[in-house]
Amino acid sequence: MRTITLSFLALALATAIHLPAQAAEVEKTVTPVATAPQNPVFEYSARKVLGYVSEARVASSNRQKDAAMSYIDAAQIELANIRNTKNHLETVGVRFGRVLYGDTGSYYIPIADDTYAVRSYAHGPFWSSDKAIAVRDVQLLNVDIAINPEKAIARLDTAKQKLGKDDWSAADDELEALLSESIRETASSGQPLTQLMDNIYLTRVLVRQSNFDGARYTLKHAKSALDDYEKTATDAQKTRATALRQEIDSLQATIDKRDPTMMQQAASKVDEWWTDLKAWTKEKTL
Repeated sequence: MRTITLSFLALALATAIHLPAQAAEVEKTVTPVATAPQNPVFEYSARKVLGYVSEARVASSNRQKDAAMSYIDAAQIELANIRNTKNHLETVGVRFGRVLYGDTGSYYIPIADDTYAVRSYAHGPFWSSDKAIAVRDVQLLNVDIAINPEKAIARLDTAKQKLGKDDWSAADDELEALLSESIRETASSGQPLTQLMDNIYLTRVLVRQSNFDGARYTLKHAKSALDDYEKTATDAQKTRATALRQEIDSLQATIDKRDPTMMQQAASKVDEWWTDLKAWTKEKTL
């Protein structure tokens, strides 16, 4: 595992993970026994577990031991919630954003409404001019999650032991294995409005992470979704889509300036878009 030595501006929702190329070689922690989200506690906590474990990986990769330990503790609390439910051995499908950086690095951001959401963060390969760790895209994914809480807690206990010994590589191996055992990625699909909302949601998170390189990609993808949305939109919907596109162009210009003093205003603007888009989804004509 490479050491990433960077300075960051805010407190992170998601952490770096490698693409689970070895996922096929890792035994899944559970045999799925359900295919629908019958257990709201599991779905809510599972999103948070995978987000926290991702955060722990980014913190560990940056040698931020206290932060990594804190994220692991938070994940274990959610795993205890899962273990206390009657039907935790199930598979649930959720949506994630995956931020790609460097040659093979990535980290996940759970997409929800506001349940796991938008906090301020401080760790991650952001604002980097180093091509080895520069953000290169942000993707939307559908993810099937199946978590065995006992095995996952054991993984995290071992990771904490390794972190305590400054064995960063071994700790990362445990965290990566937990993710590989718990996640099965599938291609993202969905209506243009859903893809638009997902990209705006991810932009909200990335701006608060000071991951403005990542936000450039989600804004680009949001505009592409707007193009598709307009193909079947009414005249009134096309008018507001045009207005949103102009505001996205303006925010992209702001991000390109890389001026941290302007980012609070940018975050407020993206929050406004999110509120507006939720209202769009309630229209019968969509």
